[in-house]
Amino acid sequence: MAKSGHRKETAASWPSASSPAQHFNSGAPTSSANPNPPLYFYPGASTSSSANPSTPPDMYPHGMDSSYTNSSLNQWKRKAVTVDDDQFGERTAYHLPYTPDEHVRLAGAWLECSLDPIEGNGKKGEQFWDDIAALYNSTTASNRKRDRNQLKMEWQRTKKRLAAFHGKSPSVETNLTSNELNLEAEKRPSAGRDKAKVERAGKGKSGGLSQELGERLDKFIEVIKGELMVLLLLHEDGSFVFDDYLTSIVLAPPHKMSYQLPDTSADEEDAMEEIIDASSLYTLDDLLAEQDIIHSFAKEIATEVTEILESHDARSLARSAPRAYVNRPREEAADRLVRDYFCENPIYPEKVFRRRFRMRRALFERIVHALGEWSPEFTQRRDALDREGLSPLHKCMPAIRQLPYGTPADALDEYLKIAECTSVKCLKLFTEGVIHIFGDYYMRRPNVDDVQRLLDIGESRGFPGMLGSLDCMHWRWEKCPMSWRGQFTSGYKGAPTLILEAVASQDLWIWHAFFGLAGSNNDINVLNQSKLFVEELKGQAPRVSYRVNDRDYEHGYYLVDGIYPEWAAFVKSIPMAQTEKHKLFAAFQEGARKDVERAFGVLQARWSILRCPARLYDRGDIHNIMIACIILHNMIVEDEKEEAGNVLDLNHEAGSSTAFPSVFTHGDMPVFAKVLERDSRIQDRPTHKALKNDLIEHIWEKFRPR
Repeated sequence: MAKSGHRKETAASWPSASSPAQHFNSGAPTSSANPNPPLYFYPGASTSSSANPSTPPDMYPHGMDSSYTNSSLNQWKRKAVTVDDDQFGERTAYHLPYTPDEHVRLAGAWLECSLDPIEGNGKKGEQFWDDIAALYNSTTASNRKRDRNQLKMEWQRTKKRLAAFHGKSPSVETNLTSNELNLEAEKRPSAGRDKAKVERAGKGKSGGLSQELGERLDKFIEVIKGELMVLLLLHEDGSFVFDDYLTSIVLAPPHKMSYQLPDTSADEEDAMEEIIDASSLYTLDDLLAEQDIIHSFAKEIATEVTEILESHDARSLARSAPRAYVNRPREEAADRLVRDYFCENPIYPEKVFRRRFRMRRALFERIVHALGEWSPEFTQRRDALDREGLSPLHKCMPAIRQLPYGTPADALDEYLKIAECTSVKCLKLFTEGVIHIFGDYYMRRPNVDDVQRLLDIGESRGFPGMLGSLDCMHWRWEKCPMSWRGQFTSGYKGAPTLILEAVASQDLWIWHAFFGLAGSNNDINVLNQSKLFVEELKGQAPRVSYRVNDRDYEHGYYLVDGIYPEWAAFVKSIPMAQTEKHKLFAAFQEGARKDVERAFGVLQARWSILRCPARLYDRGDIHNIMIACIILHNMIVEDEKEEAGNVLDLNHEAGSSTAFPSVFTHGDMPVFAKVLERDSRIQDRPTHKALKNDLIEHIWEKFRPR
């Protein structure tokens, strides 16, 4: 039995480089005298035998070296090459680039192994590339051998360069169906040839020649694709002409091919050769008709491939072109900015500055100076051309334009002469710097003095022990990933949003901010994940003591709406109040609870970026923008003393609410039993009801109509 389906040829049987038999007649049908299909010849394939190693001089038309053709045809007898074996010599230390000849031999090895008439492409990946490596290394110098992984990676890189050609190959191959071959023959009868000859070529001797022709044309186009891959690598300058190449393949005169039958036994290496003449398989009329079809088909391929490569070259040129440079006179923009707002006699007065920057000039300059000390990104440096870079004032302007107005980053280029990417970078650095520098103070939890002031404000409004009002707001996220939209979309918002939970006092100072949860959560879900009561649970919050309706309480509370639970830390309104007492209490509670709603309104009015949908992709960047806006809001409140009015009446007698510092007995790690005890006091429902009833009586006694 034969060990493989490969054949051996004599030197006299070699086809010429321009012969169509090399590509076309290699798919000749089998006969009884030749039961196994013949060997297909591919560029770079090893074809000579040990008995007669001579090769025709024109077998390698594209600069391919014929020195590698002296290896055995029987790939099953090839010994796998160990690349790092000492017997092949040591490798050079640097990376070995592939030469054009090595690309040719790699393509030839791939074609021979992939179009094996027996195995085909049914091998496993490792075995397939082992065979390619063995065939490639059998014709390679010892110091340039490659292993299968290196060859596979180089082949993948080669295929990427030919992606445009391969993308068109399915549409080309659809023209090879047997049903269309007769139609093509009828449409393009050759001049001087009888139409009857074309019809006979379509029918053939056995009536199935057109189907066999289609199968051979399928293999023919695979060979063309393989050679095109090699030729594109060798002619990257565009000097290669596809029309001439394809026409030279299909219009050459026919040649005879000889094939050797498989070995009759494993021990008989030199078996009798049986020569099969190609003329015994085809008549002259059949061959001429088929040549006519191939001729027209080759022209179509040349036209389509040329169009593909022209479009591919245009795209490659666009990608490889140098980056467009825009000459932005930033020095002039910086001088104009100083003349407009920051010189001794600016063009725009302080009132205009306050409206456009949302803060006073002194506060803005304080922020710019602090950012310059925080990061070298907010310092003026020189670039590689010794040109002055952007000043700290200039770098802060993109952020202070995007935050108050929600201006797109690209729109700032006209006035500030800063590119879009630089504006976005300045915004991210600005928000990060504001949080890092001012966050500890302006996002602090209330200390003893702050709690005492909040208690006094609350008692003057009829709510002793009140620490502020609590609520949530949504910020729409325009760039929410599609896979996250379900969990970030609220039922009544109809779009992906991010939730902010905040506590605000009457002076609009925001004491607590928890941002970033998905919009599908409600206020209770947000409360369960926020850090509102963390300090109370640890025992680190200031202690509170106040008296309502002749009853003492030791825990502050927040005014909330109806969705929140009935905890001792919350005071809710009375829906659909019936009595005068309940109506008066509901009016006072809802009026005081509007402090957080007012804070949300002022926050969005000052920083319009919070009103517009968030146009950033990263949740961390969006979080920094929200927190930075809250910090800047508190800084403006402190700087301008934006209070609702004279909250404290100095002529009024002192209230009963008092704040005390916390007492630490356990360090940073609280005792778990104490944590559970404090948590039960916060969520105590009877205390909530008792406190609410006492507040109803207290407000009725103090503010009822007389």
